[in-house]
Amino acid sequence: MLEDYTWESITVPKGFVTDLDSVPRIPFIYALAKGRARVSAIIHDYLCVYSNLPQADVDKIFLKAMKAEGLGKFYRSLIFTAVRCYQVTLGKL
Repeated sequence: MLEDYTWESITVPKGFVTDLDSVPRIPFIYALAKGRARVSAIIHDYLCVYSNLPQADVDKIFLKAMKAEGLGKFYRSLIFTAVRCYQVTLGKL
């Protein structure tokens, strides 16, 4: 990030590095989902790394942020499911 970013009470500091929405590299899902939830993904990645919140709470914030970012229900569901699948493959869930 090139500057601090604040959404609600969460501040992601300048210099935080993110890979945005980590979704499986399944072509159809990747093509539809990658890059659509940029701000939400930054918030989610930051909370995954630096917060003490349970993963379920971090994921609820992610859904709320995607909605605030203007993503429709289809894309929110697709991205959320893809990110959860990626978390499972990493053993985080």
